[in-house]
Amino acid sequence: MALAKLFNSLGISQQVVVHVGAYHGEELEGYLQLGFSQIVLVEPNPAALKILRPMCAHQPRVSLVEAAMAARAGRGWFYLAQHPPQSSLLPPNPDWIAGCGGLEVDCRTLDETLEQLAIEPATVSLLVVDAQGAEQQVLEGAARLLQHLRLLIVEVNDVPRYQGCPTFRELNAYLERLHFSLLYRNGPFPDCPGGNAIYVRENRSDVF
Repeated sequence: MALAKLFNSLGISQQVVVHVGAYHGEELEGYLQLGFSQIVLVEPNPAALKILRPMCAHQPRVSLVEAAMAARAGRGWFYLAQHPPQSSLLPPNPDWIAGCGGLEVDCRTLDETLEQLAIEPATVSLLVVDAQGAEQQVLEGAARLLQHLRLLIVEVNDVPRYQGCPTFRELNAYLERLHFSLLYRNGPFPDCPGGNAIYVRENRSDVF
């Protein structure tokens, strides 16, 4: 589903995009081409940040946040995986993911991060959350943003690939309570019991 067509069909302008779990910034060029006025990339993994920093250094529209997004601010343990993109704030389920140690990282809430960047929640056109099982924790720290957000792309898991990870059904029920409706999802795939889901939210001010 092409993002440009989706924005047009929903009548959403491309203002600010926030991508939690940016890893190596594979989507950055697409966001630039779509014309977002501000792009916020969030990544806590020091190895991935070595790639991201030079990519973002000369992009005036891009803000790089070197922290994990969580339900509460503080310090947290970041579990590293043998396949680095699978690293997470949640311990890996060894039936699905091989871990290889970890490190302590800075944790912030998304609402706090937007305030620090002087970004009004109402200007965020798109939130992408690829937090390897910790997606609900990210959303729990974004109560103010979710009051205004219309479009959300979130990674989903059909089985708990991480300890404490909600399944797709559980995350879907959580988002439905916040009046987000599932528009589209892909997966599960033969080698990965999960995928990505697109949600849109009703224009309501009484959800929270």
